[in-house]
Amino acid sequence: MGLGFQTIASSGATPFWQSLAETDGALDSPLFAFQITRFTNDTNAAELEAGGTFTLGAVNSSLYTGDIDYQDIPDGAPGYWIQELTCAYP
Repeated sequence: MGLGFQTIASSGATPFWQSLAETDGALDSPLFAFQITRFTNDTNAAELEAGGTFTLGAVNSSLYTGDIDYQDIPDGAPGYWIQELTCAYP
């Protein structure tokens, strides 16, 4: 399942997520969310460790605290999911 935009799809096909977002009633909300698990200061964690979730059409409020900071895709980057990331930990 590709998560890119149609403008960069080699087939030119409308992506699955976009079709769902444009179909009335298919999703509760036209959004998706990632929760990425980090293993810091865990000497028992393997180099590659399973973890995280992908939620389509909603957010899982049990996976975060506070408010969500929604961000637009930056101008000049059509078709790509580019976002500046910051670290909350020193």
